[in-house]
Amino acid sequence: MSRIDAARAGPTWRGNATLGILVALAVVATTACSGTFAAVRGRDAATARVRYADLPVRLCLAPGAQTLADSARGDAGMTLSLRNGKPSDRYSAPFTLSLIDGAQRRPLLAFGMQPDHVEGGRAQPQRFRIPLRDVPLRSDPHGRLCFELDAERDAAPEASAPEPGATLEISLRWSTPAAVP
Repeated sequence: MSRIDAARAGPTWRGNATLGILVALAVVATTACSGTFAAVRGRDAATARVRYADLPVRLCLAPGAQTLADSARGDAGMTLSLRNGKPSDRYSAPFTLSLIDGAQRRPLLAFGMQPDHVEGGRAQPQRFRIPLRDVPLRSDPHGRLCFELDAERDAAPEASAPEPGATLEISLRWSTPAAVP
């Protein structure tokens, strides 16, 4: 058979079916393992979806020793990402992100959300950088750092109050200065 005839005939499998099955299983296992590693890396991020009425919400992370050392030097901080479940054209009520240190809460950041930028009918996340230099971080007995996000609903004028049942998607993760947009 000439090369031209072989090209017209298309590719042929030169092996047994067992080898093909093993290759397919290897691909599936590799994909599954990459998902497993992503879950392990998830200890440096916390996400939640809550209704505004259910705030405050607690988000806990289990950072490693290297992450804590980087944050003490100012080489790492945190990024808080918020996205309204339904796009809003209003400014939000003031939010406060606090570090839970034993029985007390130490405010780290006070901020407000601007009206949402909408793409494809969905509100785009709004990101806030939280520098942690000179902030003593002490893990709880389980090795976690816990933060609390709350909104001052009483301080907000009626025009900025969220609609009843409105939801908020929250993501808190460790980041390096280069990783923050």
